[in-house]
Amino acid sequence: MELRARIDTGADKSLLSYDHVTILIEKGQVKLSHQSTNLCGVSGEIIHCIGQLTGVIEWKGIRREHTFVVVEGLPVPMLIGVDLLQTWEVVVDFRRWETLTGTPSRQGEIDWDKMQELTRQSDVNKNQLLENFHSMPELFCS
Repeated sequence: MELRARIDTGADKSLLSYDHVTILIEKGQVKLSHQSTNLCGVSGEIIHCIGQLTGVIEWKGIRREHTFVVVEGLPVPMLIGVDLLQTWEVVVDFRRWETLTGTPSRQGEIDWDKMQELTRQSDVNKNQLLENFHSMPELFCS
C-alpha cells in the first residue's frame, strides 16, 4: 500500500492514521499491538494512541522495518518523525524540497558544495547526480 507522508522534524515518533491501517488490519496483513502509549502534542494536549504497528516500508528504494504509533484523527496518512529520520539517516533539504537517505555503512553529511562543483565539472543534471549519490555516497559525503 502506498501512503503519502508528511515529515515532522518536531515529532519524536512516527505516526500512522488509524483510518489508513484499518483495511490492512481487517485483511490480516498487519497486526496492531494494543500497547498503551500516550503522546504530547505540540500545544501540550495528550494524544491517545490506539497501539503500535510494525511493518516493512520502502523509501527511496530502501526497505526497512519500522514501528509506528497508530492514532485517530491524524490529518495525513503517515507522519514521519525524528525516530525514522535518524534510523534512515535522512537529510532534508528544504531549499531544494528533497530528501536523501543515507546508508548504514556510510556516516557523514552531504557536502553540497562538492555536489555543486561536480555538477559544473561533469555537466550532468541534478537527477543524475542524485542517482550517483545512492550508488556512491562517498563522493558526496564529508
